[in-house]
Amino acid sequence: MSSEQTSELKKSIEKINEEILKIEKDYQEQGDSNKVKLVSELSESYVNRATFHIALEDFKSGMDDLTQAVLFNPGNSQAWLMRALMNFEKFGNLQKSLEDYNKGIELDSTNVVALNNRCKIYLELKEFDKVLKDSSLVIDLLKLEGELGATVENGQLAYDPNEMFIKAHMNRVIALMGKGEFEKGLSDLSELIKRIPKDKLPKELANVYVYRGSLYEQLSQPEKALDDFNNAIKIDASNGDAWSSRAFSYIEKEEYGKAVNDFSKLIEIDPTNESSYRKRGNVYMVMEKFEEALKDINKSIELTSSDEKLKSALEESLKVRGAIYQNLGEFSKAIEDFQRAIELEPNNYDVLISIGNLYLNEENFNQALEYYEKAQTLQPSEELSKLIEKIKSGELNQEQPNSGSNCIIN
Repeated sequence: MSSEQTSELKKSIEKINEEILKIEKDYQEQGDSNKVKLVSELSESYVNRATFHIALEDFKSGMDDLTQAVLFNPGNSQAWLMRALMNFEKFGNLQKSLEDYNKGIELDSTNVVALNNRCKIYLELKEFDKVLKDSSLVIDLLKLEGELGATVENGQLAYDPNEMFIKAHMNRVIALMGKGEFEKGLSDLSELIKRIPKDKLPKELANVYVYRGSLYEQLSQPEKALDDFNNAIKIDASNGDAWSSRAFSYIEKEEYGKAVNDFSKLIEIDPTNESSYRKRGNVYMVMEKFEEALKDINKSIELTSSDEKLKSALEESLKVRGAIYQNLGEFSKAIEDFQRAIELEPNNYDVLISIGNLYLNEENFNQALEYYEKAQTLQPSEELSKLIEKIKSGELNQEQPNSGSNCIIN
């Protein structure tokens, strides 16, 4: 947001502040007959100010204003629904969000945007029957027949009916899958595909193809899944999910070169997405192209190191790079990366074992023992217990070093 836009938003807030003060003053001076109208106006002013606070990413002030709005006028459906969305998207409070959606939808029962949004919460809570009810209601309310994509005649609508219709179907499909009714979900998606014209709604159609492809994979129909991913890419070559999904299909078929090509396309679409480099690096690892893998993982680490939100991604990349160094025989670098990964996730059993194995092969028995014992507390096993006892007894000192025969294989 530019400084000019920020300045304009702040001016708007100042103007509404004056409006609120005036309404509050009038409220004190007016008789009871006019107070109902003033309360409604005051509630609307708080909603308007909340909108500007949210635009400035001052979410707390926005929430405070929305709370004031519903306190002054409990019949203000917009305030309830805005607060519901904030509770869900900005504060992650599912229960409060659901309570607000319930109140807002009670006041505005045909609000298809709110009904679709409430579906998201029900999906998080795995209340699939409620999702089916809300999504089916949206579909009935929209009354869209035949091919989708027609121009919306009512320019006052705050939503695109085609978009809401597709979202409702997708919510319903996810709920059906959650209930284990995969064939019904597949049928729903197939009917939806027939109704979406690729010339008018290409991105939407591509997304549905990707989702149906994923469902085919769950139904162990990989060839149909691959066909859908191919169709999605033909319709919308910028669809990253389609390229990623097809890449994993190729991995399942052990067509690693094709998978590399698809991940390369993902990187072309978004060069800042660390996961694309990491995934391609993993494929190079399988292909034993360790130098290429190392370049990709280094790039992934570069893109994740400074972002706390990508902590788990950084841990994963460090584990992969450690394995690459291990394959390249650079054991000290491998240990360093594995130890950094452990700092991020101290209870990672596989990494603890990997470090123990590396120290064991270097005949650094004390260090190996330290990591094996930590791993044993996480996942006790007889095999690891025997190895720990052999180290403690000094028995390994009598055996041929660096044979690798004493290592626990992940």
